[in-house]
Amino acid sequence: MLQSASGGYVEPFREIDGRAGYYGGAELHFPGRILLTALHYDNRADPTASDTVSQVFAWHTTFNSAGGRVEYGPDWTMIAQWLAGRTEIAPRGEALQWPFNARYALLSRGFGGHNRLSARYDRFAVDSRNPETDGEQNGHAWTVAYVFDSERSWTATLEWLRVTSRSYDESEDVGRP
Repeated sequence: MLQSASGGYVEPFREIDGRAGYYGGAELHFPGRILLTALHYDNRADPTASDTVSQVFAWHTTFNSAGGRVEYGPDWTMIAQWLAGRTEIAPRGEALQWPFNARYALLSRGFGGHNRLSARYDRFAVDSRNPETDGEQNGHAWTVAYVFDSERSWTATLEWLRVTSRSYDESEDVGRP
């Protein structure tokens, strides 16, 4: 349970509608070189269902994801993943939807036996199909990381991250446009 802003408690993962969700995935592996994955997820929640006591709504969430990993030689790794779906609620019959998508690509190279340098690019978006733009957000990010693995009981990582994004309530959060 979590304490709400009003001082009461809510159970964000409480079962409300009695409907079981599902997910299914597939993986294709070419030994030592390539791994491809696909996944479909649907929690089958009834977006009109709610618990009036805790004021929690059933969020219907569904998405698809696909990804791949390629190993090239002993030192190079390339990874990419895509995910797209939507989540929705329908309190009092008013349908509110947030389609979302995210994708990334990573290139990594090991060298010197204990060292690895990686670079990753992410792009993400949450749209709002609602009267107001609540929850809308989009952006992208760059990450560069260096990892030294001692092969003993410790690893050191140095990481640089730059995120550029726009959010519907950015001006409320930081007090500026």
